[in-house]
Amino acid sequence: MDPFTLAVVEGALAEASDEIFATMKRTSQSTIIYEVLDYTTGIVERGGRLITQGNGVTGFLGSLSGAVKELLQSGSPFSEGDVLAVNDPYIGGGTHLSDVVLISPVFLGDELLAFAVAKAHWTEVGGMAPGSWTTDAPDIFAEGIQLPMVHVKKRGELQDDVVHIITRNVRTPRSTYGDLMAQVAAIETGGRRIRGLAEKFGADTVLAAMEDLLQRGERIAREALAALPHGTFSAEDLMDDDGLGGDPVHIKVSITVTDEEFLADFTGTDPEVAGTINCTFPSLECGVRTAFRALLPTQSLTNDGMFAPLRIACPPGTVFTARRPVPVGTYWEASDHSTDLVLKALAPHMGGRIPAGHSLSVCGTIIAFGGEEPKILIEPIGGGWGGAQGQDGESALIPIGDGDTRANSVEIMEAVYPLLAEEISLVEDSCGAGKARGGLGQRRAYRLLEEASVTTAWGRCVFPPWGLDGGESGTPNRVILERADDTLEGGKFTRVPIRRGERVVLRTGGGGGFGAARERACELVRRDLREGIISESFASRHYPRQMEEMKTCASG
Repeated sequence: MDPFTLAVVEGALAEASDEIFATMKRTSQSTIIYEVLDYTTGIVERGGRLITQGNGVTGFLGSLSGAVKELLQSGSPFSEGDVLAVNDPYIGGGTHLSDVVLISPVFLGDELLAFAVAKAHWTEVGGMAPGSWTTDAPDIFAEGIQLPMVHVKKRGELQDDVVHIITRNVRTPRSTYGDLMAQVAAIETGGRRIRGLAEKFGADTVLAAMEDLLQRGERIAREALAALPHGTFSAEDLMDDDGLGGDPVHIKVSITVTDEEFLADFTGTDPEVAGTINCTFPSLECGVRTAFRALLPTQSLTNDGMFAPLRIACPPGTVFTARRPVPVGTYWEASDHSTDLVLKALAPHMGGRIPAGHSLSVCGTIIAFGGEEPKILIEPIGGGWGGAQGQDGESALIPIGDGDTRANSVEIMEAVYPLLAEEISLVEDSCGAGKARGGLGQRRAYRLLEEASVTTAWGRCVFPPWGLDGGESGTPNRVILERADDTLEGGKFTRVPIRRGERVVLRTGGGGGFGAARERACELVRRDLREGIISESFASRHYPRQMEEMKTCASG
């Protein structure tokens, strides 16, 4: 194939993936999708390997191809015009029940070309609590409806019985139905684009372009692997608790880098716990892939070829490899910690390329209002990222596992939900001090205009982000519920009643510092003081040398 045709087809495949993403955003019904962007889309080749993935949740890396491989291995029949749905957390592509994968096979005549796939967080999938994920679910059965690779469409015909089962088991049937149909429309749009490419250039050309993308992805990964420090590197950490207020959970990883492979071994991590912070092996794979992808060139299209050198080891039954029916509703706490562990193990050996620790937790929050069809606000909250070589950390940025997602905008939030956003600000003094300081956390204060219940599943509330190369730790995340009779503070709350006029305050932590604080340039400390990033008392505690120099200069 000539390189010009190859480039055109490969570019068109990437555009098809992006069009699936854009269609989903434009047609969905829930703010968690069209505003927060808690979803991802992509194209998977007919053997089950990811060809290209759209924007969205970084922590879904591997979910799309994992779900397609599960379909292929299951032997379930599929044909032109089919759409299948799956959300089982314990099989390929699974995370938690709220994340539903839809798969549409793409044919040209009788030849299977690829699969158009989208994974989206539905606001409601039923279960014991509004918003479906909660902190106190005893098992997977309390977390919502399970979809074990069922047909939503067969040969182009909507399967009304399946749709009715879904809508009868959720608290928000209209918006859930709307999100389902938006997802169907999105992947069918992608399917038409892939089929159109094959009609124009030939099926063999499209298949060859997919294979070329995969081979190129593997070459990129192996070149990056050769440039990494070789050897074995370890890291340990603690998750705040078991999700129910129990003891901290010990986690660890050993990274071995050779010319041939990148092995992440999590042996020694604590067993699965009673709370919902566990994740399953597919979520662990997504977490490790996120870290590995961060080590590769950013401008390259992400595909499964890039992960050919990656190996993951972890015995079953740990907090990273939970088994049915252990609850996994707030799985992101474990999955994102796996990403952080890999980076923490490598960071001291990367010459400042990897930043210090960041707020990490998705800081998942549900504010559920009542009514005939409840209004359920779900959003992640960004915090401070760590400093790196020659660069201060970013402030109020979404954590690594959530990628392109974002908190709700004030305009959308106040239009859809009965609340007022009274404050959105950066938190002074929340950064970890260092030669390069960490970024700041943020404070979001909502005053409720109607009675509601609040559920939060926040991590990093006890053990703050780690500093690097002598940098100081960042600050922890914190939820504050300002009620008329009392004020509650913590990280994990379960359906706490909040009355009209009371406030929910969400305060994320700041990132860790990089390098010793005494080495920070005096002019940078002066700038931070001038811009209100740090206070004089903070500067006096962490930058005494610089403060003394500034006093000397002022008096001179």
